[in-house]
This record gives sequence, C-alpha cells and structure tokens, in this order.
Amino acid sequence: MKFIPDRIFGGATYATAGSYLLFTRMWELALGILIALSAVKIRSHFLAEVVSVAGISAIVTSVIMFSDKTSFPGIAALLPTIGAAAFIVANESHPTRAGRLLSSTPLIFMGLISYSLYLWHWPLFVFAKLASSNPLSPMMMTGLCTAAVIMSWLSYRFIEIPFRKKSFIHRRYVVLFLGAAAMGIMAISGMLIEQHSSPLSNRIPLPAKHVLDASSENIYWGGVCFQTPGDESSYGGLCRIGNATKGAEPKFVVWGDSHAEAMVPLLNTLGRAYGEQGVVFDSGNCPPIIGAHQIPPAPGCEEEKGNAFRYIRNHDIQNVILIARWSYYISGGQNNKISALITDSSDRATSSTAALGAFERTLVPMVAQLSHEGRSVYIVEQVPEQTQFDLRKMFYHAVRTNKNVSFISVRAEQSERTQALPNSVIETLVALPNVHVLDPTNLLCKDGICNLELNGKLLYRDESHLSTIGAMSLESLFTPIFKSMETLRSSSPL
Repeated sequence: MKFIPDRIFGGATYATAGSYLLFTRMWELALGILIALSAVKIRSHFLAEVVSVAGISAIVTSVIMFSDKTSFPGIAALLPTIGAAAFIVANESHPTRAGRLLSSTPLIFMGLISYSLYLWHWPLFVFAKLASSNPLSPMMMTGLCTAAVIMSWLSYRFIEIPFRKKSFIHRRYVVLFLGAAAMGIMAISGMLIEQHSSPLSNRIPLPAKHVLDASSENIYWGGVCFQTPGDESSYGGLCRIGNATKGAEPKFVVWGDSHAEAMVPLLNTLGRAYGEQGVVFDSGNCPPIIGAHQIPPAPGCEEEKGNAFRYIRNHDIQNVILIARWSYYISGGQNNKISALITDSSDRATSSTAALGAFERTLVPMVAQLSHEGRSVYIVEQVPEQTQFDLRKMFYHAVRTNKNVSFISVRAEQSERTQALPNSVIETLVALPNVHVLDPTNLLCKDGICNLELNGKLLYRDESHLSTIGAMSLESLFTPIFKSMETLRSSSPL
C-alpha cells in the first residue's frame, strides 16, 4: 500500500488531473470491488444501525462542508468514499432505518436515472451559461434541473432499459452490425469534415476574431522559467528568470500569488536586459505573508511561503519583490468569499475588519524583519480589477450575435475603493528603511479610467490578472529596481 500517499493523494495538488486520471481514482473503485468480493458482514443488528448512520453522516458532512477550496480529489475523498462503503456493508448485513429511508420511491427513482442525469446536466448548464450574458437566475437553474431530470428519464426508459433487457438488441449479429455501422458513420463524417471544412480562423465571425486578436501574444504562465542542476529538488523546485548565464547568482526574489506569476514576463525581460537573475516563488490564492493563512489554506501554500522565506535568508537575497491580489484576502473579491479571508489564528476570519487586522499583524513585522536584515523590499500594490471583464463570455457573445463587443474599463475611483483597505497598511511601510511601495495604477489609469485595452490589445487576461502586454506596460515602474541592482554590482569590488 506504499502507493497510497504519493500517488492517490497527489491529486490534492493537481486537482484536474487527479479528478480524471484512473491511477488517482482507482482506489475508490478498488474499495467497491473489495466490498463485493470480501462479502463483509456485521453480525450485530445494532452495530449495523450505527455503521449505517455513520456512513450517511460522512456523506452529508462532505456535502455540507466541502467547498471550492477543498482539495478534491485528495485525502478529503476518504470521507464520502468510506462513508458510502460503510453504508453498503451495514445494509448488506441487516436492514437499517437509514437504508429504508433511502429505499423510498423518489430516491430510488433518482438512483435509477442518476447516470443519465450525470451525462445530461453538464451540457445543459454549460451551453446555458455560454448563451446567457448574465449569471443564471434561480428560475433558470430550476428549469434546467427539471429539463435534465426529464431527459434523463427518457434516456433511462428508452435507451438503458431496452439495452439491459436485450429487448432492443437480442442477437449477436445485430450488435456487430450496429457497431460496424457506428464506426463507418464516424469515419465518413471525419472524411467529409476534412474535405469540406475551412480553417478554423475562417469560420470565426469577424467580431469574435477581434476579441481573439486583442487577447493574443500572452506568454503562458511558467513559460519563462529555467533551472540549473539541482533546482528540481531544491525549495520545492526553483523557477529562475532573467540572466541565464552560467554561474550567475540570483540577486532578487519575486514572491506572491498568481498576480506575481502574471508579472514574471516583464521581470524576466528586465532581468535579462540588466544582467540580473531572479527566483520566483508563486502559488495561487497564497498571500506572500508569513503567519497569515486562509482556512482551509490553498494546497501547497504554507510550504511555498516557507520555501520562499528560507531561500531569501539562506542565499542572502538583497531584493525582495512582493506581488499579490491584496484586496482579495481582506474583502473576498467581487463575490465576498469568506473562505478567501486571511487570519493569523486557528479561527476563520468572518469579516473584512478581522482579515485586515490579521493582514496588518503579519505583513508589517515580516517586512520590518526583512528591512532590519538590510534587504530592499518592494511591495507592489494591486493592479485595478476589471469587474465587468469576462473574455470567454465576450468571445461567445461575438460568435452568437456576430456583433462587435465593447470592452468596459473600470473607473479609477472604484479601483481605489477596492484597494483602500490593504493600501492603508501597505503605504505605512514606506517609513521603514529600504522599503518601497510601487503603485501600478499610476500607469494603468488615466483621466479617471483604468484602461482594459491599449492600442487594440488587452492589458488583462481576466478580471484581475494582467496580460503579458499589460505586464510589459509597467516597465518604467520596475526599471529603477534593476538599475539599482546594476549600480550596486558595478560598484562592488571584483
């Protein structure tokens, strides 16, 4: 069973792959097979009742407690899986009250159509979201759920049952014939598509092309990193940027969340231009602050923060650049997500006031410590959030309507309100020696508007992350950092 911790629960870090790949989910299937083959029985009726209730409780707890922040699949998958296994074993041993409850006619009906419902609900909701320019209303959600149930029953009644009972296909040659016919239809369809289709770009309406053109030229995240021998196993795996000359030593660290990642193309370019190498420590939904955390913390966040801080001190890095979506950890973003708020204790923050207090109590002493050690700390205030920007919706709207879409930029005053709380703390830190605050709004906002596009190119890749072009537009903001490093290097004795 040595494979369990590393390979099964490895899905906690790579959630998408962990959800779909067999080797990360096979233990769940294996548990069901084990129950079927072992024929485990509980002798005591009372014990069976207890195990049955415990199993149902585990499943219900998972439904209530798990959120979009839960690492799933991962170790969290144990709770509902073992709960289901316990319920099955208990009711195979003795009839239980919980079992009789789940044997009611409505629940049996939902169980019978469950697989069809699983298949039908997804395309219905996906296409409905794409077709609507606004979030789906509760009435629309109810209608879609009703439609999914009806379509699932029709699938069950007229497809699943006939195939199971072999009333539709009762001879082997019919199965072979239908299989061959299906393969033939697929082959002919593929040939026709290949012969008569035009290039994809020619089939996209012109307004939608404009959306694509405006969002082009993005460097994919992590695409500029390089490593030297030993980096893969050091500090969780190093991402070096800038000067790639053999023997060059890192002189700066970029530390932050996904907003730091969005800024890396610019910092890599400047590092190469000024002959300086840097190391990037970034992790999504992970504020670069020792002692502050979400509940539950983002996967790998605490480890990444520890690696960054240790690397800075172990390698005596003199220039530390902190970049994050600071307001998100204090106010929860556009949706006011409580799970995004940070705390410095074991209790979850339930308000912006509490999160702001934790922000101040943790960021200030950490920056003060770095400053006291003689390091230059550059805190980058958050870029303006484009609250009405959704690139995917704009693209599909242009495809559906064949009309040009307008990019609505956020007003500067709205951006200032969003960032007021974290900036009230960050801007006090300039009083510390060697601490500098960089404000990107001075370059991104003009005449009361924080621009979403510039010369026909989008400055953002989503509502809060800068595009590669957007990051590059901040060159003058970061250039002084690299000039100071270059000056120090040239004045140092060989």
